[in-house]
Amino acid sequence: MTFLCDITIISELARPQLNAGVLIWIQNSYSIKNRVITLEEIFYG
Repeated sequence: MTFLCDITIISELARPQLNAGVLIWIQNSYSIKNRVITLEEIFYG
């Protein structure tokens, strides 16, 4: 199954200690996609 991630998930992956629920979700995900808007939020704040 493919999932569309938003900035909340991406920013959680950048944290030193990940949320256990997010970590389990990522490990069980087959494919993850991003929107261009999400990437712009990361780069430009």
